Amino acid sequence: MMVPRGDESPVLPAIYARISEDPLGLERGVGRQISTGRDLASRSGWTITDNLIFRDNDISALTGAHRPGYTALMQAVAAGEVNTIIVYQLSRLWRNRRERAEGIELLQKAGGRLLAVRGPSFDFTTAYGRAQAAMLGEFDSMESEVKAERVADAAYQRAVEGRANGRVSFGWRREYIRDDRGQVLGFNDVEDPHQADVVRWIVDQLLAGVSLDAITKQLNDRGEPGPTGGTWGDSSVRKIALRPMNIGDRVYHGKVIGKSAAGPIVDPVRHAMVTAMLSDPARATSRSGARRHLLSYSADLAVCGVCGGELRVGKVGKHVLYQCEAKGCVGRNQTRVDEYVGLVLVERLSMPDAAALFVRSDDSAKRAHAEADELRARLSAAADDYADGLITREQLTRITGQIRPKLEQAEATSRRAIPGVRPDLMRQMIADPEATWQGLGEVSSRHALLVGVGMFVRILPTGRGPGFNPDAIEITWPGISGG
Repeated sequence: MMVPRGDESPVLPAIYARISEDPLGLERGVGRQISTGRDLASRSGWTITDNLIFRDNDISALTGAHRPGYTALMQAVAAGEVNTIIVYQLSRLWRNRRERAEGIELLQKAGGRLLAVRGPSFDFTTAYGRAQAAMLGEFDSMESEVKAERVADAAYQRAVEGRANGRVSFGWRREYIRDDRGQVLGFNDVEDPHQADVVRWIVDQLLAGVSLDAITKQLNDRGEPGPTGGTWGDSSVRKIALRPMNIGDRVYHGKVIGKSAAGPIVDPVRHAMVTAMLSDPARATSRSGARRHLLSYSADLAVCGVCGGELRVGKVGKHVLYQCEAKGCVGRNQTRVDEYVGLVLVERLSMPDAAALFVRSDDSAKRAHAEADELRARLSAAADDYADGLITREQLTRITGQIRPKLEQAEATSRRAIPGVRPDLMRQMIADPEATWQGLGEVSSRHALLVGVGMFVRILPTGRGPGFNPDAIEITWPGISGG
């Protein structure tokens, strides 16, 4: 409503209301601000229509996050539709320095004023009015920043103590500690048996060579809720498998700073195996898409016996063939080759020396992982000693310089010691090769096993004519001795 201001320009009033936190979306705080703003307007003889009430609910003004209501209000000021703003307090309008400076400048150009229900009024046509708003607003910014610092310090302290910040992570459940009146005093995150089993199942499937795509499909097909309650995706499966907290590491701002009070839910060696597989392209045996063919595009497993190029799968008439990708040197029936490769694997694992050759102990990986943990603990203890004044900066630097190279070496040893195939799966293969091989229904799982046991296939040229000639399929075992 346009209200004359005597011999000044007309008053064009509007109300702005904002509340930082309203998790239930009830807008009660915003509603109270609007009600008191209307009362102030009424005492001034102004009637404010609904279209001149601007609001932002559950949005902080400190971070500079987009505020639709504030943006619309400033657009109305710029358009000459508003020149007087009513707020509950100055802090409801501005806490961010940049927005405050821009807003003061805009209101100066508009000949504007600001009236606070709880606080002073500001005339932006005067230097004193602008300076007063800027100075008082700076205290609002300081108050918010001090609060943010306290929150950040408390979050870091909880992290150092191994406690969680925010919602409980997938794999654990939250148990609240209450007093006699039922008031919450704190909480502990403990393993959720079902969700933890899902995490361990994901790790096992990946180590068996099952693709991310196939794992995601299985989880969704059986109706397993995802980490946020919705469906699973390849990225969420990958993130769950790679989390350091799976082995009890507490991460803060992307860095491991200690151990989690919630405890581990995945064996550390298995975690190292899956991390190496998903993070190192040279070790990866699973891609986001499911592998369709056993030997194609896998130079570490199968190549053309003439030029050494990779194999692709192509169709000639009704026949699907493994063909030389580079030059077309060879072409063999894909189904017959896959069957023959499986037959050779089963026969090799049925030999008396199979257990000694193929079942690789993961003791070296465990030892290297334990050594790395111990060295990380020593680094952390040295940092604590420096913080407590027990050692000097020079001593801390010397200790770090001695431990860091050992830690890097232990971590590298741990990665190198990771077995190619899980020992439990390898034992199953040797106990019953045929049944276990057939049980690995997905091509990705079979491919990962062949790579892990060190098989190498060369497809040789063969003469024309009917029948399948196994002599033109050369299979060696360079990954083992005595192969």
